[in-house]
Formats: sequence, C-alpha cells, structure tokens
Amino acid sequence: MARNLFQPRISYPEAASGDLYRWFRCLGTFPNVSYPEATSFRVAGTVETIMPPRLTPFLANYYYHIYNRGVNRAPIFFCDENYRYLLRLLKENLVRYDIAIVAYCLLPNHYHFLLKPSRDGNLNQMMKSVFGSYVQAVNKQLNRQGSLFQNRFRSIMVDKDEYLVHLARYIH
Repeated sequence: MARNLFQPRISYPEAASGDLYRWFRCLGTFPNVSYPEATSFRVAGTVETIMPPRLTPFLANYYYHIYNRGVNRAPIFFCDENYRYLLRLLKENLVRYDIAIVAYCLLPNHYHFLLKPSRDGNLNQMMKSVFGSYVQAVNKQLNRQGSLFQNRFRSIMVDKDEYLVHLARYIH
C-alpha cells in the first residue's frame, strides 16, 4: 500500500491514538516526527497546518538566494505602502539578526533576496520574524485571512563566485 506523503511518520505509540494535534500541542515540539511537507489536522471543524522544520541549516558567512511568491502567483504587495512596510521590517531585522543584504528585488507577486548571515541559524529566524509580521499586517489591512505565500521561502546556498556575480546581476 502506498504511503500518503502528507501522513507523518510517528515513533510514539501515544501519538497514534487519533488526537495527534492535541498531543503535539501539549509537547510544544514535534520529536521523532518527520514531515515531507506541511501537514494538516482537522480540529473542531477547522484545519490546522503544521509546517515541518527546515532540514538544511543556514551557515554563517555563506551567501543565500532567498525567494518566494504569492499563493497561485497572486500579488503579495497591494499598494506602495506594503513595499515600504516590508523594507522597514527587513531593515530592522537585518540589524537585529546581524545579516548583510547584497541585493534584493520586490515584484508584485514575488521577491528575491541575496543575504549573508554572520551567525549560524539566524537567517531562518529573521525570515520568520519579517514575513510573519508582514503577512499579519497585510491580512489585517485587507480584512483577509490565510496564507499569502505559496510555500515557505525557498533558499539556495551560493557556493561559487561565478554564481554569486550572476545572481547579483539577476536580482538587480
């Protein structure tokens, strides 16, 4: 029988009891559970989504191409103030997390950043802080709810100087 890719692999017998969501909520973590993609649980008539942890760490002093787009390629910026607000959030958090920005491009339905963190692991925290705040503000502004982005942000480690130059040109 083929395994559903969205079905979590569980190693704790208590978790198989059917109340998986409550069990995870009580733990506050998701030990020994691996999710290939986001997993949804139906709880009291609503659907709760748990995003799996990122498997590849962000290392200090490496360059990363970070990008994402809107759900169904829909806009993620709805007015000029949205662009300015995201840039303000980005500026505050780049300083807070000690991350250098080499290039960026904000388009109506997607974005690109070329970033260089100076400490291990802080790039993911910075992106969560910036885009968590941004999505909440846009949802409040437009009286909407739900996800603004198609998936979690994508990242590519830049491992060659030639690729770094090409990428900087592409983003600009």
